[in-house]
Amino acid sequence: MRLVLALFLGLVGSGFAGFLVATILAEWARGDQGYIIVFFALPIVILVAAVVFAICWASATQRRTINGAAIALAAIVAFAFAILSAVTLGSGLERWMIWRDMQLVITIGASALAVVVTQWLIFRWLSEPHSADGGSAGSGSNPSVQSQGGAGAA
Repeated sequence: MRLVLALFLGLVGSGFAGFLVATILAEWARGDQGYIIVFFALPIVILVAAVVFAICWASATQRRTINGAAIALAAIVAFAFAILSAVTLGSGLERWMIWRDMQLVITIGASALAVVVTQWLIFRWLSEPHSADGGSAGSGSNPSVQSQGGAGAA
């Protein structure tokens, strides 16, 4: 049930965050119909990230695996951003056209990164239940750990 909740919140939350970032940057850049590429690519990024994080959910060490997946997905987004930037800057167009295309590349990269970070936060938050007492010393099942106080001390 926690996985279903995490997937639902991850899809809705990251969709909201990604589309919000894309909309704000499109307004900032005075975007035209070319920005439909961003709004087409964003659901693909949302679904791929959700599948990756759902697979990480099944591992024995959920938090470590989720953290590793977030770093890997962020690195993939950064690599794609670098490739798109290099292609745009090396296109040989005039400077104003390069700047216009770079605004589109920045919007794609920033919104994809917002999706990854939002899903990472949601899946990490819902991954492992925390103990009700906050994990205080001496509350574990390890018998070598002794509590430091009160009733039995002489």
